[in-house]
This record gives sequence, structure tokens and C-alpha cells, in this order.
Amino acid sequence: MSTTPTPSAGTKKLEPVDTLIYDKTGKIPIDNDYAKVCEILLEDGFVVVHNDIYRANGKVDDLMFSTYVQKTFVEPFFNTNWDYQTRKLVNSAKNNLRIRLPKPDESKIHVKNGTITITKEGITFTEEKEFTLNELNVEYDPSKTDCPVWLNTFLPALFVEEDIRTLQEFCGYSLIPTLRGETLMFILGVKGGEGKSRIGFLLKEIFGNSCYYGGKLGDLQDNRFTASVLENKLLFIDDDLKNEKLKDVKYIASLTTTPYQKYEQKGKDQREFYNYCRLMAFGNTALSTLYDKSDALPRRMLLLKTKPKPPNRVDDKELIDKLIAEKEAVFNWFLVGLQRLLKNGYKFTISQRALEAINDLQDEGDNIREFLRDDSAVEITGDPNDSESTVDLYSAYVMWCKPQLEKETSPKAFSTYLKTFSENLGIVYTNKIPKNRKRGYRGIKIIRGGDR
Repeated sequence: MSTTPTPSAGTKKLEPVDTLIYDKTGKIPIDNDYAKVCEILLEDGFVVVHNDIYRANGKVDDLMFSTYVQKTFVEPFFNTNWDYQTRKLVNSAKNNLRIRLPKPDESKIHVKNGTITITKEGITFTEEKEFTLNELNVEYDPSKTDCPVWLNTFLPALFVEEDIRTLQEFCGYSLIPTLRGETLMFILGVKGGEGKSRIGFLLKEIFGNSCYYGGKLGDLQDNRFTASVLENKLLFIDDDLKNEKLKDVKYIASLTTTPYQKYEQKGKDQREFYNYCRLMAFGNTALSTLYDKSDALPRRMLLLKTKPKPPNRVDDKELIDKLIAEKEAVFNWFLVGLQRLLKNGYKFTISQRALEAINDLQDEGDNIREFLRDDSAVEITGDPNDSESTVDLYSAYVMWCKPQLEKETSPKAFSTYLKTFSENLGIVYTNKIPKNRKRGYRGIKIIRGGDR
């Protein structure tokens, strides 16, 4: 969010890291008048973070800041060379007002009219504003709780009741700068046209440009420079998720759990930043992988599937305007979900429907898992007297793939999969299978012709 600079009183002061002010040669300190201008800017709440200018209410556009400096400090005292004097002052300010950002307070939510402190015990609010890079584009008014279009019309048409609670908790979770919930959210439609993208429009309106970024989830992994967009953001949204075949999703999974991340900079060393950006994606198909058969992503995923669009439904062309008109009340609804999440120790409400959706997703992207779950092909008994060699299990898997029109993986990949997930599957590796003494597993048996 860019803001027009205006003088303010009571803005919390932040001490600069360095106080050297350089002239155009980069060597000789400028006279005291320039230093005094920088002191005035600091007292008025201006600070510089990574060469960007901020005040307590958000990022300040460079052009707006230059105009403010020129009108306030140049035009009243100089008759000529306004552009030159303005550039010198702006460069001085960017050198002198740099600060090191403190770790953000996970209990604070910054809004246009003040600061909210939220814990599992309750919510407090003060009109005093603190410096932040994450001011939301809403005002807090606890009396605004009525959002009939959002709660009574829009959401019930999209989700079952239990999934609405999950959405409420995730949106509330995205308001605070933390990754303690260790999760990301996918919202998947059936054929499209259900209206799920309206959620993204409303979230963008509530979070504003200083807290929100729209991009492609796949780019975060494929492009080593893209992770920079997450820095100092609360929410990243991919509003058109494609069925991209990624080689590995462990990096995306790590973005939901690991605060300290790095990204590449062109012509510079890697930069480390403190990450607290939550990931959310909308589409009609979920992210899948080529080689990653682990549960790194699914176990950190909240997956909500929308209801099908009724064939006779007439779309409301003014729906997004109606939702935006309720944004303060919807924001308060998010706070309710956040407080419930805090009370539950960051454990999200997950419906049986959502759990089944994740299992189905794993089966779609992992035919070994699907094979092992097919009780007409194999049975996991847990009985140590039941055993099969890895060779025989792979042969059964290949035979299973043919009528399913599935492409089998390599023998080595199949063997590695069984070793990796043997404990989760409830089978035990052994190199002494009875009779042939081959390597294999106890607690599993192949369903052969006469077994059923």
C-alpha cells in the first residue's frame, strides 16, 4: 500500500543503523542542513528498509516521497535547481534513515485505524499506531459483525459447513506474521465457474498491496529469484493453479514451516530473509509432482473442494462489490477463526471430506500408493507369517498398472518407495523371505487367483 506523506504526531521513532550522510561524490559529509532535514524526516516517522521508504501506515511511493521532500524542504529555500537539490536530499535520506527490522510480533495485527493485539484469551485494540510493513487495508470496528452475503449466501453455496470453519481459521491465521500453523491451502473446483476466485478478490481487498502478493505457486520453486516476493508479505495467492508437474515440492513445503529462507539476487549473493508468508491457491486441479512420492506437501495441506455449480444458477454480477462492502465484518469473522485456532494450539478444523480429498489427491499422483491400497491386488495384514519378495510385489504392481492404463515406475524406484514408507504401511523389511530367502517384506500378501 502506497501512502501520500503527511506530517503526523506521535509516530513511534526508530533509531537508524548508520548516520553517515554522503554527498554526490560518496565521500564527503554534507553540511549540517541536510543532516537536520534527515532528523526531521526520522522524527516524522520516515524510515528506509532495503532502499524502500516506509511510515507507520505502510510503504511510501518513491515519487510521492520525492514530491514531499521538494515541496517541504527545497522549494521554500531554493530558487533554482529544485530537481538536483531534491535528488541530493532523497539520496541522503535513503542513506541516513536505514533501520534493521525487528522480528515481527505474532500477537499484533496492524489496521488502518490502530493496532490489534490478539491472544487465545481475547482481543485488545488501541488507536496508537506502530511501525509495520504489514498494515491491512481495513479498519477495526468490533460492532461490525453482520456479513449476510458472505456468510449466508456466498460460502454455503461453495462449501460444506465444516470446510467453512477451516477457511475461517486459515484466513485468520494469515493475519499474523507466523508459520506456526505449518500449512498451506488449496481450494479446488469441479469444472470452474463456482465462484471460488471471489474469495481471492476479497482477500486482496482486505490485505492490501503491502500484505498480499499474487503469483504462480510453481514459480516459487522453478525460479530461484521468485521467493523474494514473499519477503514482508502475509499472504501469497495463486488464483489460477495449473496442473504443473514439478520435480520436487519439498521447497514449497518448507515455505510453510521454515521462517528463515534465502533467495537469489541478480549479480549479488544470496539474501536471507525472515519469512511468514502463507500460501493459498485456487484452481480446478491440484499441484502434482514427477518424482516426489513423499507426503511432504499433503501433510501440510488444507484441501477444500467446492460444491458443483448448480446448472440453473444465475451469477450475480455485483457479487464482488457486495462482498467488499462487508469487508470489515468479514475481517472480524476472520478474527473469530484466528482466536479459535490459537485456543486449539494452531490445530486446524479438518472435515472428513477434506481428509478424503487429500487421500484422493495422493492416489492420483502416486500409483504405487494406489496399488497398495487396492485390496483386490494386495492385502496388508500385519501378520509376520505373510511375506512377499520385492520382486514378486513389483511384478504384481506391473500387472496391476496395465488394465489401469498407468505407467509403472522403475524397479529401483518401487523398491525405494517400499523401504521409505514401510513403517507407515505397516510392513517390515527382511532379507530372509521363506523358501527363496529373497529380500522382501513381512505383513503383506499378494492376492492371487484363488485367494478370494
